Amino acid sequence: MIKTNLKTSEEYGKAVFALVVSLALSLLLLLNSYNFTAQAVNSYIFAAFLAYALFTIIQAAITLLIRRDILLYGEIRNLTRALGFIQLASIVTGNLFTVTSAFIS
Repeated sequence: MIKTNLKTSEEYGKAVFALVVSLALSLLLLLNSYNFTAQAVNSYIFAAFLAYALFTIIQAAITLLIRRDILLYGEIRNLTRALGFIQLASIVTGNLFTVTSAFIS
């Protein structure tokens, strides 16, 4: 199935959505990991932030590759789709948005 632009690409739209939500959750975890009154970092929440941030960065790279593939080739290449399998590991962190994006791409 060939897609010629970004607006008609369901995969690209869902990848962008997963990226935005994952970024928002990462920032929320980062803010919650710091106790402003005690000026201390909660190491467990900060570790969760690091895990979410890692998968957010991977999601951003995959989203950019999807964008490039659609603009250059009119479809998503198999190599880019294979990178989506990396996102399946994000199920360990509970980031369901990047996991569902992995199934789509």
